[in-house]
Amino acid sequence: DMKKNAAFRVFQASAGSGKTYTLVKEYLKLCLKSEAHVNNFKTILAMTFTNAAANEMKERIVSDLNNIINSTEPKGIEADLIHELEIDDAQLKHNAQLLLQSIIHDYSSFCVCTIDAFVQKLSRSFAHDLGLSSQYMVSIDGKEMSNAVVESLGSQISDDNAFLAKIVTDF
Repeated sequence: DMKKNAAFRVFQASAGSGKTYTLVKEYLKLCLKSEAHVNNFKTILAMTFTNAAANEMKERIVSDLNNIINSTEPKGIEADLIHELEIDDAQLKHNAQLLLQSIIHDYSSFCVCTIDAFVQKLSRSFAHDLGLSSQYMVSIDGKEMSNAVVESLGSQISDDNAFLAKIVTDF
C-alpha cells in the first residue's frame, strides 16, 4: 500500500511482503534516472522503524549498486529499473557507478535512518530554540517512564471512559 504526493511517500506492508525490495527500488529510481539525478541521494530521507531495517536498507542499496555495475545480464532489480526508468543497461550501469562513488565520497549524506534518529537529529538542530543544551543526552529511565504512563493512564480512568476503566480493573 503506497500513499504518495510529489515529495513524500509512505509504504505500509506486512512482514515478508517485499518492503525492503520496494523501498530500495524506489530509492534507486530517484537516483539513477540520469546523471543529473545521481546526487539526489543527498536530498532523500528514508526512514524505518528499527536500526536493523535501516542498516539492511543501506546495505541493500550499496549491494544492488555493486551488482548492477558488475552484472553481465540484467535481472532482478536491474531489469526492473531498466524497464521502469526507460533507460538502457549501459546508462543504468554508468549512473550506478556514479551514485556508488558519490555515496562513498559523501557517506554522511546517505540518510537511511530510524524515525527516532531523525527526530534526535532534528531536535539537535533546534536545540537552542527548544531551550535545550547542545550537549543534551537522550535516555530512557524505565521507572520514570512507567510512573509517567501509570499517571497518564490513571488520569484518564473515569466514568466517562468505561472501556479503559474495565481494562484496568480486569488487569
